[in-house]
Amino acid sequence: MNDEPTTHDPRTGPRRLTEFAPDGPAAATPAVTLSGGPDVVVLRRAETAMVEVCQGHQILTLVDDAEATPITDPAHRDDLIRRALRTVAVQRYAATQQVLQARGERDRQQDAHAAVLRDIRCYAIDRHLDNEICREGLDTFLERFNLDPYQPRLRVRFRIIGSIEVDTEDRSAAEHQVDNYLGLDLSSVDNAVDDSEEIQVSVTGFEQVRD
Repeated sequence: MNDEPTTHDPRTGPRRLTEFAPDGPAAATPAVTLSGGPDVVVLRRAETAMVEVCQGHQILTLVDDAEATPITDPAHRDDLIRRALRTVAVQRYAATQQVLQARGERDRQQDAHAAVLRDIRCYAIDRHLDNEICREGLDTFLERFNLDPYQPRLRVRFRIIGSIEVDTEDRSAAEHQVDNYLGLDLSSVDNAVDDSEEIQVSVTGFEQVRD
């Protein structure tokens, strides 16, 4: 008869539920049986003193000191983990779709709101141009509702005629260079709006220059 005391195997005995979380000492066996309850798969620590588990097709939050025993049957354990992974994937996809739908709805609402503000601004400017609102009143209105200030602009149309000399007899190459690279320096033009120039260059003729 063996009178030696029996020892309890910590790998298969009951533990606190939190110990089966990914960062716990029993993380290698996340499939467990709750004391007097169902089989679950431990997913992660949740808020303070809570653990998130997967039971069937549900994700639940339980107290972290609940007693649980690791499931040692490989087939049952692996089946529970596969089901848990599918459940997490399905719920993650559903949550992602909800976020995308909410984001799309938010963007539509923001676009609609911005369109209304643009219409209000245009209406106020039109009333000013029809002499129904003075300039000071328009500026006050736009500032009051945080709308872009009204800045009247003029489009100045101009014509430039000129010539340059190039050190080549290749007319095709000279025309290509002028058409593509001749430009204007507007840096000294007061109040010129950046990138508002519309310039078309075309060569009108050639003249041989004597050296």
